[in-house]
Parts: sequence; C-alpha cells; structure tokens
Amino acid sequence: MKIILGCIVLITSLAWGQDVKRIALTPTSSVPSATIFTEIGKHCSGLVLTMDASKADYLLEAVGNDPRNHRHNFELTLFESNGDVLTQSRTALLGNAIKDICRTIGRAK
Repeated sequence: MKIILGCIVLITSLAWGQDVKRIALTPTSSVPSATIFTEIGKHCSGLVLTMDASKADYLLEAVGNDPRNHRHNFELTLFESNGDVLTQSRTALLGNAIKDICRTIGRAK
C-alpha cells in the first residue's frame, strides 16, 4: 500500500511539472528506509527515496540513538551527492528532523 501511495505521489509530482529530487540513505544509516519513506511522505513534496545512490541528488545519514537519551533520539545529516555536508538535525522526533531536511532542500509541505 505504501509503495502504491509513493508511486501516486511521484506520478502526481511529475504531472504537475515539479522537478523531483532523489535522496538515498547512506550505508551507515540505522533508521529503516520504510520509516524514512513514511516521514518523507508526511513532511516533504517532490522528494523520492531511492536505493540507487548514483541517481540520488542527496544522501541522508539517519541514525537512531539510544532511547534513554531523551533529548536527541535522531540525528540526520544531509549530504550533497558529491559528499559535502549541507545540514545536520538532532531531534527527539524523527518527523521534526525530516522537516528540517525538507526545508533545507526546499521540499517542505
């Protein structure tokens, strides 16, 4: 169902002429791609999660920390495709970190 929803979002974005940006998770990410996909769908527009890093415009390292660390459970670092760091976000909620990432690349809903 989520895959179908993702396809609908992608097709709708293409139909409206919005250029789609692709983001791939780095191998060091510890947050499951399905969880990232869900949050991107909630908080971003025109952003597609891909497994092919060579086709990605951005790379995302998403690390979930020890839940006993109540201040910052998630640390996300966004890289340009050439490896340069664009931004980093530490938040207790993954959704808030994803919002920060979307704002950085101009894809916030």
